[in-house]
Amino acid sequence: MEIIRCRSRLLESNMYLILENDHVIIIDPCRDFSNFDSQKIYDWIMLTDEHYDHISGVNEWKEKTKAKVLCSR
Repeated sequence: MEIIRCRSRLLESNMYLILENDHVIIIDPCRDFSNFDSQKIYDWIMLTDEHYDHISGVNEWKEKTKAKVLCSR
């Protein structure tokens, strides 16, 4: 398993990519696509809370990867 931390310079927040084999889970997506790999399977986008710095990229990542979004009500 590999964990990649991506720092959003715009919002000073962190996004994490958890990779294992060819699968990826995205946590708190920002609009940084520098680590996007079209050869990977993106299973989940996890949101830890609803603050803008944790969800700013959710729509773009969801569209680009077709991953399912996981969050609390």
